[in-house]
Formats: sequence, C-alpha cells, structure tokens
Amino acid sequence: MLIPKIKRIKDKKWLHNIHELPCLITKTTHGIVAHHLLRCPSRLGMGGKSGDNHIVPLTDSMHKALHNFGDETKFFENYGIENVVEIAEELYYNKNDLLACEQIILEVDNFD
Repeated sequence: MLIPKIKRIKDKKWLHNIHELPCLITKTTHGIVAHHLLRCPSRLGMGGKSGDNHIVPLTDSMHKALHNFGDETKFFENYGIENVVEIAEELYYNKNDLLACEQIILEVDNFD
C-alpha cells in the first residue's frame, strides 16, 4: 500500500509578512518571529516543521519561553488561547489582507 506524500506548504511572502503582525499573546509589534506550530495537521514527522500555513506571530521572548516551556498546547492555554491551530489557519486564509490578520489577532481575548 502506497502512502501519499504530503507536501509542506512553503510561502515566503506570508513568512515575511507575519513579522509585520502583532504578537498573538502580548499584542506588541517589536521583535516578531514566526512560530511554526508543533501540533497541527501540516507537521510532517517528529523532526519536521509545520507548513507556513500553520504559523503564528510571537515576540522573540515569547517564542523562546514557549520552547523552554515544552508543551505548546499548555503554553497557549496558559494565555487563554485554546484554538491556536484555527487562528493560524484563519491568518493564512486572510494572508493577503494584513489589516484583517491584525484584527484577528487583536480580537483574541487571552487576558480574561
């Protein structure tokens, strides 16, 4: 039985533009990096990186904190974000409208 090869989405323009958005957690716009989600449909294998359709903007310090924490799901839940995969997919769907992407991030109410 052949297993179909799944190709990881690579989108250089989106990867570049994600740095223009506010951090999903802090909402600040300085020092933004793209975090490729660790638990998502497009991640290929244990050592593989997720596709560019499953990235979220984080400050460099939040990105380091996430990786030091270890459990991505729990990390985002600690900030009130339980649907990070859906947020990443919505951002990618709206990738050609950075104002819409910014609004999506700003509407994530993670400090209740």
